[in-house]
Amino acid sequence: MHTAHAIEVVGAEKQFGVGPGAAWALRGADIRVPFGSITMLVGPSGCGKTTLLSIIAGLLRPTSGKVSVLDRDIFGMSDAAQVEFRRRNMGFIFQQYNLLPSLSAAENAAVGLLAAGVERREAVKRASESLKTLGLEQKLDSLPRTLSGGQQQRVAVARALVHEPRIVLCDEPTAALDGKSGRAVMEMMAQVAVREDRAVLIVTHDSRIFDFAHQIVHMEDGRITSVERRQEAALVA
Repeated sequence: MHTAHAIEVVGAEKQFGVGPGAAWALRGADIRVPFGSITMLVGPSGCGKTTLLSIIAGLLRPTSGKVSVLDRDIFGMSDAAQVEFRRRNMGFIFQQYNLLPSLSAAENAAVGLLAAGVERREAVKRASESLKTLGLEQKLDSLPRTLSGGQQQRVAVARALVHEPRIVLCDEPTAALDGKSGRAVMEMMAQVAVREDRAVLIVTHDSRIFDFAHQIVHMEDGRITSVERRQEAALVA
């Protein structure tokens, strides 16, 4: 496992608004996410978890602080370079699957490759292979409305991983799933997403999946309050 950190945030602060009505979403948050791991960011609603995730993704600029992703200062890049960096290096998984209703499972999983200019036949082929590793070889041509929630989230996982990103960012990926489906999705993610050259960061309230974490970062009132490191995670249940 690499000793370097995939993500390092030091002293991140984020203020929304100005003057007496200003609100601080982050108050000097520090987080380090190692390669080869699943890190979970947990805490009460409104504590700043999604704000911190958005800053790490480069989608929201911090008021102050240092943000390094893959040893790059993402806010030192031009907007165009930042978009390209995100496209090449990051995969995203959300609570809502955000699948396009008129596209098949394979086409949905290929969206990122198509956006990157990969020829359609090749993109769908690569996406189909990714779906097969997630147990969806019988659903390649299925439309989202015909898939269960767990199956739709697996398509979303394939979409996030098909371009081989080094950073996978997830916002409540199991919150809309029942316990069995959520655990199945995490088992798949642990098998295909945890590699020595990749890091996975998950914002979650779902205590049912905590045993898949290599470290759990606790957050409250815009600050990191504690980091719980685990020797072993449930890579395969």
